[in-house]
Amino acid sequence: MGKYRILIVEDQRDVRRLLRSGLETLELDLEIIDVPSGEEALLLLPRQSFDILVADVRLPGIAGLELKKRALINNSDLKLILITGLTDPDVRQQIFDAGADAFFFKPLEIADFLDAVERCLVVVG
Repeated sequence: MGKYRILIVEDQRDVRRLLRSGLETLELDLEIIDVPSGEEALLLLPRQSFDILVADVRLPGIAGLELKKRALINNSDLKLILITGLTDPDVRQQIFDAGADAFFFKPLEIADFLDAVERCLVVVG
């Protein structure tokens, strides 16, 4: 199998760096692209193929849940991992309803996140 492609959409630079550095520790052939906004992600999604979309639920502008809907138009096999700092029960229900392959609350437990990424890639590969 060739490179797996992961798109990280997170407005907090420290969280983006944490996710990227964690993914780089996996012994997998990964291409990781990270952007700070849903709008930037929407520019990439129609032009490039990704295996996993990792997105914050709440982003300025286009939020993670809306981004997911738009991303699936171009790639119905795209796996989705959502991240949120919100613990509101309504947000939990929205994440569940969105059909995310995995979701995590901040602060993120990086080992659990990496396990979820590997599980998603097993399905893709």
